Amino acid sequence: MRLNGVIFDPGQATKLGEILELAGYKPDRVAVLVNEEIIQRHLLVDTEIGPDDVIEVVHFMGGGSR
Repeated sequence: MRLNGVIFDPGQATKLGEILELAGYKPDRVAVLVNEEIIQRHLLVDTEIGPDDVIEVVHFMGGGSR
């Protein structure tokens, strides 16, 4: 599978929530696309991911104006 453009080996993990955690993301703090489809937050943990899937993760950073 590809995660943010890089080949990623999740070992035995097949659920998106597990894969995100292995990659260092907190599932409740990211937006995720799988094969160019947005995955709804309540489905992140249990969504099955296959070896040919492409995952894109967007995480938000705090900040503000001066």
